[in-house]
Amino acid sequence: MKLKSLFSENNSLSEVELEIKLVPGLPSIHFLGLPDQHMKESAFRIKTALKSQGFDFPKTKQILVNLRPSHIKKNSKGLELAVAVGILIETGQLPETLQGCFYGELSLAGDIFCPPDLSIVGDLKLDGIYTGVLEPAVISFFLPPSKVGFSLFVAKELKTFLTPEVLSIVQPLPLKFQRPHRFLDFHLTEEQAEWLKVSALGAHSVLFAGPSGTGKTTAAQMIHQLMKLPTREEAAQIQGDDEENPFWRPLIAPHHSTPKMSLIGGGSKVFSGEIVKAHRGLLLLDEFLEFDKDVIESLRKPMESEKVQVSRLGKTRNYHFVAQIIATTNLCPCGEWTPDMKELNCSLSMTRCRSYQSRFSGPIFDRFQMLVFTKKMKNQLKKFAFERLLDAVEAGRKFAGENRGQAAGNANVDLKVITESMDKFALENYFHLSDLSERRKQSTLRVARTIADLELQPIIKAEHLIRASQWTILNQNKLLRWH
Repeated sequence: MKLKSLFSENNSLSEVELEIKLVPGLPSIHFLGLPDQHMKESAFRIKTALKSQGFDFPKTKQILVNLRPSHIKKNSKGLELAVAVGILIETGQLPETLQGCFYGELSLAGDIFCPPDLSIVGDLKLDGIYTGVLEPAVISFFLPPSKVGFSLFVAKELKTFLTPEVLSIVQPLPLKFQRPHRFLDFHLTEEQAEWLKVSALGAHSVLFAGPSGTGKTTAAQMIHQLMKLPTREEAAQIQGDDEENPFWRPLIAPHHSTPKMSLIGGGSKVFSGEIVKAHRGLLLLDEFLEFDKDVIESLRKPMESEKVQVSRLGKTRNYHFVAQIIATTNLCPCGEWTPDMKELNCSLSMTRCRSYQSRFSGPIFDRFQMLVFTKKMKNQLKKFAFERLLDAVEAGRKFAGENRGQAAGNANVDLKVITESMDKFALENYFHLSDLSERRKQSTLRVARTIADLELQPIIKAEHLIRASQWTILNQNKLLRWH
C-alpha cells in the first residue's frame, strides 16, 4: 500500500511517497530510498508505540518501507506517523479508506508530537494546494484533497485513528510577525534618508563604502527593519532560529573570517552554508574586503541566480536563495579614505590603498546595484521617526502592487515591466552615448523604478534616471577612475 508524508529539503517541506510491503522474515522494519541514520531509531520507536497503543505488530513478517523519490536523502522528523499508520492499514488494523498525508513524531507510548520543522508560521504546499498553519503543540494529518482543498485534522495518539469522526479540524492561524525596533528614531541627512528608503523598497543589493564610524552597519540594520512583511509562502521558507529577531525575516551576518565551505556549503555529504539561512531575508557582509578573495568570488553566481549550487565529489545540490545582499567596507586599510574626500586624511600610501581595493573584481563589483559612499556628518542632520520612513516605504509598496500588480521589490523585476512604464524620450536617449555594461544599465533602470514608486509616479522620467545614476553609475566611476 502507498501513502504520503513530508520531509525537509532546502529549508522547506517536500512531499514523499511511502510504499509499505510485508514479506516473510523476522519482525523488523527496513527503510529503503536513502533514509538518514535516525531512521534506525525510528524503527524501534514505531514498533514500541504500536504495541503500547494496543495494536499488533507482525510476528512473522518483516516490513519494507520504500521512500520515493529515492535519490534524495530523507530525515525521519515526521515520517514516523506515516509509517505507523501505513503498517496498521497494511495489517488490516485501520481501514484502507484512511488515506492522505501523515506527518508527526511518535513517543514510545504512541503519543504524537509536532516535528520541529512544522513549528513555523506559514503554509505547507502540497500539489499546489495550501493547507493551514499549525501550532507547535498540535499534530496533524491531511485527508485526501477535495474540491475545496485539503482538510486539516489533528490527532493526539495513534489509537485516535480508530475513531476518525472525533478528530478535530484546525483552522489556519493568523500570521504573527514582530518587526524589529532597534532604531525608533534616526538622525540623518535628506540624502541618507533617500537612499535608505530606496534600498529598502527596491530590495536592491547595496555596497556601503566609507570611513569607519559612518554608520554603514547601522544602515544595513535599518534596511532589515524596513523590509516587507513576509507572505505565508515566504514564512514557510524562513528558518526561525534567529532569537534576536523572532518571527521576522532573517538577518545573517557571517564574520569575515568565515571560510568558503562554511559560507557557501560543501562537504562530502553536501551541506548548505551560512548564506542559505538568509533566504527570504537579508545577508549582511560586514567588512566585505576583509573576506578571503576566493570567498568573495564565490558569491558571484548566488547574487544573480537566486539559488546556491553546491558541488562536491560528483554530487550537486541546489538551495533556494532569494535575499537582499548588503555589504559594508572601508576603502583602505586605515578606513579613512573615500573618493569624495577633499583632503587625504589616509595615513597610508596610494599604492597600499589601491592594493586593498584590488580585492574587488570587476564582475563582483558590478553585481551590486547600488554603491553608496557614507560620510561623517556633524551638521545638516535631521531627526527621522521610524514610522515616517516606514510609511513612505509601505506607500511605495502599495503603489507598486496596485499599479503593476507587483509584490516583490524591483531588484530582480522583469526589465520589460520597467521599460513599458518609462518616458519614451528618456528610454531612447539616456544611455545613448554611454559605454556602460548591461548590468549597470539594468541597475539604473531598476533603481529609477524604485525612486518613481517612492514618489507614487507610474512613469519613470529622466529625473528619476539621473538620481538613480548617482548610486548606480557615478559613484562607481569615481572609484574606478581613482583606482
